[in-house]
Amino acid sequence: MRSIAWSPDGNTIASGNHDGTIKLWDNKGEKLKTLKGHNNDVVSVAFNPDKKTNASASKDRTVKLWNFGGEIKPEKFYAEELQTLNGHKKEVASVSFSADGKTLVSTSDDKTQILWNLEDLKLEKLLKDGCQQVKDYLKYNAKDDEEKKLCKYDS
Repeated sequence: MRSIAWSPDGNTIASGNHDGTIKLWDNKGEKLKTLKGHNNDVVSVAFNPDKKTNASASKDRTVKLWNFGGEIKPEKFYAEELQTLNGHKKEVASVSFSADGKTLVSTSDDKTQILWNLEDLKLEKLLKDGCQQVKDYLKYNAKDDEEKKLCKYDS
């Protein structure tokens, strides 16, 4: 194990491991899930105050966001990778959430810190922003009705 963190409600423990996994445990030490996604050691784990998200930092130069929940029983507990955050040039050393849970900070051996605005990373916002940027192009250059419907926009 490289890192360990308690969830804000005290019901879940996350451990970052040398094998690139994050293991989630209940507060009695029973393993709930193993999260696979990193390609190297997981050196830091952190829980968002929202109690449903955690972050992991790895020697593979990435930060991953994970969603989890359900009953605190192995058979009724779910967990999934939400997103991989790229931006560091060397191993990511640590991650931590702000008190309001809206910002994640990561630090790296490349001597940088990145503040990740989690609201900006939500898929719905990204799609809306992307559609806003291509709205006029699709309106005037789409080859057929199907292409015009790729993004909903006001005429």
